[in-house]
Amino acid sequence: MKAAVVFAALAVTVSAYRCKFDRIKDQFPQLCSDSGKVGDQTESDKCSSKHSNSCYKVHHGTPGDANCKLYITAGKGCDADDEVYAVVPCTPGMSHYEPREHSYVVRCT
Repeated sequence: MKAAVVFAALAVTVSAYRCKFDRIKDQFPQLCSDSGKVGDQTESDKCSSKHSNSCYKVHHGTPGDANCKLYITAGKGCDADDEVYAVVPCTPGMSHYEPREHSYVVRCT
């Protein structure tokens, strides 16, 4: 019985997302340092729009999931027909700098 309680407690601490990306916006966002982090995004978040001059990188605590990607689009609502500026894979160490106004969303298949 004690083992079941410990296992249940561990299951609660496991993250509820498959991939997390950090958004960095500071004086030199293209450097993608951790000091300018202003938010993060997972597959459970809705489209985030009207950003510019931002760097996106896979969160340091993310193990990586090849089936998840960050889509950076030209539109304001992450619609399927919006022009895609970049697709960033959920691979630790990956990052992308986007100077243009954009929206972004994490999608997992």
